Amino acid sequence: MSFSDLSARYYPGHDPEINWPLARYLPPVRGGIWSAWLKANLPPGSWILDPLGSHPALAIEAARAGYRVLTTINNPILSFLLDVLARNPAREDFQAALVELADSRRGDDRMETHIQSLYMTLCPGCDQALPAQAYLWARDAEMPYARVVKCPRCGFNGEAPVTDYDLGRLALSGRDALHRSRAIERIGPADEPQREAVGEALKTYAPRPLYALTTLINKVDALALPAAKRQLAQALLISVCDAANTLWPVAGGRSRPRQLGIPPQYRENNLWLALENAVNELSSVASSISITTWPDLPAPTGGICLFAGRARNLLPLPKEIKPGAVMLLFPRPNQAFWMLSALWAGWIWGRDAVQPMRSVLDRKHYDWYWQTYAFHSALAALVRNLGAETRWFGVIPELTPGLLLSSLTATHCAGLELTGMALEAEESIIQLSWSPAGASRPSGRKPDVIYRQAVREALQKRGEPAAYLPLYTACLTAQAAEKSLPGEINAVQVDLLSRVQAQLSTIFSDHGTLVHFPGPSKSGEGGQWWLKGNPETEAPLSDRIEMETVRYLQKNPGGHFTALYDHLCTQYPGLLTPSIELARAVLTSYAEIDPDRPDNWMLRPQEQPAARRADLDSARELLFKIAADLRLKAVGDAPILWQNAQGEVLYAFYLLASSLVSRYVLNPQPDLPAGRSVVVIPGGRAGLLAYKLKHDPRLEQAFQGWRVLKFRHLRRLSEWADLTLGTWNDLLDADPLGWDEATQLSIL
Repeated sequence: MSFSDLSARYYPGHDPEINWPLARYLPPVRGGIWSAWLKANLPPGSWILDPLGSHPALAIEAARAGYRVLTTINNPILSFLLDVLARNPAREDFQAALVELADSRRGDDRMETHIQSLYMTLCPGCDQALPAQAYLWARDAEMPYARVVKCPRCGFNGEAPVTDYDLGRLALSGRDALHRSRAIERIGPADEPQREAVGEALKTYAPRPLYALTTLINKVDALALPAAKRQLAQALLISVCDAANTLWPVAGGRSRPRQLGIPPQYRENNLWLALENAVNELSSVASSISITTWPDLPAPTGGICLFAGRARNLLPLPKEIKPGAVMLLFPRPNQAFWMLSALWAGWIWGRDAVQPMRSVLDRKHYDWYWQTYAFHSALAALVRNLGAETRWFGVIPELTPGLLLSSLTATHCAGLELTGMALEAEESIIQLSWSPAGASRPSGRKPDVIYRQAVREALQKRGEPAAYLPLYTACLTAQAAEKSLPGEINAVQVDLLSRVQAQLSTIFSDHGTLVHFPGPSKSGEGGQWWLKGNPETEAPLSDRIEMETVRYLQKNPGGHFTALYDHLCTQYPGLLTPSIELARAVLTSYAEIDPDRPDNWMLRPQEQPAARRADLDSARELLFKIAADLRLKAVGDAPILWQNAQGEVLYAFYLLASSLVSRYVLNPQPDLPAGRSVVVIPGGRAGLLAYKLKHDPRLEQAFQGWRVLKFRHLRRLSEWADLTLGTWNDLLDADPLGWDEATQLSIL
């Protein structure tokens, strides 16, 4: 079996990336993937098992779709948030918990007043005293360099330098060493190495936010709150625990920290404002879903059963639980999240809550090798205990070579056989399916032989150059298909990844078989690769996507983009899954929004087949007419050649209603001088052609010297008075390709 035998359809998920508390630490994945796969493969009411528990949204989405989900979550922070938010607390409930905390006392002050006083500043616009939104720091600096102010009085909104008044407020946080000592004792590490690890993690908390955070946590502990309200207050505190650390870079954009490294410039957030923002954040993602705690089970109509622990501790499952599928969301290693989760659990619930996570305090490295053993530990016992009819489906967002190797190796060693694969390379997300391994044996072929065949086959089927990730995926999935990965977990060696990459480096640097287009990055994994010589291949994938999109629009006028993209993913599975960006570029080249139905697309009137045939006929007539006016001879059809009186070919014109230029550009007219080959296309195709040239270095290289003539410009030139051959040559490029760059619309 080769990797191409594994080709499966890709389930794109058309909802925005799932919003969830602490999302910056969790695997980024669109909503809709799980429910789409489940509906295509299992009847509602089936049992689903989520043994990795890496993102609570997986269980919520499956439960909403009408399935019963048994999810095991070993991280107490995630299991707590899932339990609280699945019970659908209202914004008013969170607000009531916040009010009780705000009205509590800290000395003579209300708690809100006391915490806000830590951030008090003077507005640079009107000199009014008000709390700063945040302070901006340089790493290792003794004082902030700026503050962020939003003044309701004068309207000032932005950054301003710190003043002596601001620096004086830093002293309000008290004795920092005392607060840190208490923060460590709250976690209660038993030995010196663990105390040292906690101390290192605490360095991501500056003095003022650490003081404010411990003050809020202690107050929630001391308040006589009903159990339900205490849970909501603790959920708010978890958001504040994250807002209080220094892992918030100033540069903008959403930070996705994986290591406890302080950015060169970081943002110190106002923690009372963080509390208020948490009310909106948590209430916006709360869901009304039936949730039970193990061993209580949800109703047959769907719901979540939460087990706060490891999946292997559930086995054997009760007879009434027969999972129809196991759903896996493989996360990237994240030392920052697990270490911070241990801190937060200890701060909020005390030492006992940290006990299941003690190993986190000892671990410094979370690499692919550790991840392989972790995945295997979670899955091996399940494979032995579940039936052969159970389906296995996994998603790996933020795909990296190491993460793919660890996932495939762990599942293979656990006794699963890879049966399906689909990669969306632009978004670096892969979807995989497995079944319990059969009796077949390894092929016996050496990995480098498997890799060479996989690379060649992948490029032949793609028909255009490919980047490192899809080629690496082809190699590794081919190796998994041939059962050439280590068969036992104890046989997995720490240097396996480096050996795989070294073998691939040898293959990719073999100039006798591959051509490398380096691109802007000079790294060994940068750029794209193509086959040496002139091999037999499929048509370029981007051309096939263009043709299929047009056919779909002709058959389905007024269709939604999601339906089109689903269709493309069905027609082009596996490594041929088209990028959303390519689908958008084709769509915007040919179609427009239906004015009566927003988000629905229809071919533009000029893109209808009859209209385009008329355009091509008209362009052909104009080229013959202009040739006659210039006293040249026009002959042929594809291409149309302009010849002088001596029979010399001056121009070759290729008329196209599409942007399928590759068949001509990659096989040019022999002996034609550079600059004399011209593709004649509609103006609406210019952006799409520019996209293809940008993403296909082989086509871009071959297109050097070619010229583009748009239908509209051809019409203008045909009306030019006293047109000469010299004038024609000068004006030919007056309407360049770049004038019609594709509009990138937000259509997902």
